[in-house]
Amino acid sequence: EFQSGGTTVRGHLYLPEGGTRRHPVVVMAGGWCYVKELVQPEYARVFADAGIAALVFDYRSFGASDHSSTMCRSRRSNAYDSMVMMASLP
Repeated sequence: EFQSGGTTVRGHLYLPEGGTRRHPVVVMAGGWCYVKELVQPEYARVFADAGIAALVFDYRSFGASDHSSTMCRSRRSNAYDSMVMMASLP
């Protein structure tokens, strides 16, 4: 989970097997009404099997993420904040 606009956003991080080095990462979020459990895990596993980490998350006010009164304006900032969080990981 990470913070975006003062709201907790939750997701799943799929990591490649083995190794302790940093991996390239793809950040995935769904369409207007998607939640992270629908189809994205299948794609995330394909990326992880290819050596690319994948972060799949629910936008604010969707799925497991906390509610936000700025839901419509938050999608871009959710995506940006997810990339900032991933870049900060060791």
